[in-house]
Amino acid sequence: MDTKHTQTVLSYCAELSRYAALIKQELTKPSSVESKKQEQETGREAGVGGTAFFTYSVILPDNGEEETDVLVMGDFIVKNTGSEPLHAPMICIRISPAEAGTLSGKIRTNKRRSSFFIEANHANEWHYAGQDEVERKKANGEYWLAPNFCNELAAGESLAFSNFTLSLSKPPEPNSIIVEGFAYFKEQSEGIFSLNNIVINF
Repeated sequence: MDTKHTQTVLSYCAELSRYAALIKQELTKPSSVESKKQEQETGREAGVGGTAFFTYSVILPDNGEEETDVLVMGDFIVKNTGSEPLHAPMICIRISPAEAGTLSGKIRTNKRRSSFFIEANHANEWHYAGQDEVERKKANGEYWLAPNFCNELAAGESLAFSNFTLSLSKPPEPNSIIVEGFAYFKEQSEGIFSLNNIVINF
C-alpha cells in the first residue's frame, strides 16, 4: 500500500473514531423524554421553579343586613416546584381598586398585637416587608409580606399565608374587584404570578 492510500485509511479511521465517540456521548445522554418523565414522577422542575395560587371561600351578606361588605377567607399558597431551594420568600397581594378592600391575617406589626388572631407561639406569622408598607398599601392596594417562620423553601415544600380575610366593598366604578397574588424569592426576583385571581363582581 503506497503512502497516499495509507494516509487515506488513517484519515478514515480517525473519522470513525470521532463518530464513535459522538454516538457514545449521545447514547449516554439522558433523553428529553426521560428528563420530562423524571420531572413528572418527582413533581418538580429541573433547576429553579415555583408556583403560587389562592384557595378561598366567599361569604355574601344577607339581603336584610345593612352591612354590604363581601368577606373572602382563604390561603395564599406558594410551592417550590424546582429541584433547588429558594431563599428569602416574599409575597404581594394586590387589591384593585385599592380603596375597595382591606386585608387582615396573621400579620405582625410594630404593636404588641397583630391585625388578626395570633396563636400563642406566633406560628405561621407574617410581617410587613418594609417600614412604610402600612402606608403604601393604603395608596396602591398592595400588601407586601414576608414570613417570620421561613427563610428557605426546600424543593417540593410549600408555605402559606393562611386564614387571611379580605373585606371588600362595592367600588363606585367599575363593578368588580380583582385580588392578585405574587411570590418572590432571591432566586426569582422577577416574581411568580398566582395561577388564579380572586374576582368579585357586584
